[in-house]
Amino acid sequence: MHFVDTQTGGAVGGVEVLGTRNSGTTWAPQIRVRGEHLEGVNFAESSGWAVGWDGTILATATAGATWQPQNSRTEKNLFVMYFADARAGWAICGESR
Repeated sequence: MHFVDTQTGGAVGGVEVLGTRNSGTTWAPQIRVRGEHLEGVNFAESSGWAVGWDGTILATATAGATWQPQNSRTEKNLFVMYFADARAGWAICGESR
């Protein structure tokens, strides 16, 4: 789970990214993926990234309104993603399944 500000945040669980715009009072699905397990999410302003198994990275430049798959160039499981700003980020990976 990661909040951009006191109102806006995202969370991942299983195969879904959820978003909130009211401090977590309500959550709405933003994207559902097939066959992948998502582990982490991070936002830098309106840009965001979700990571998961088998090198899965999803990115948004629209605060979660739309998501696009990214090429991670790894098949390792990605667990945590951290971005200092919209251009510089890191992912922590582990062994493949």
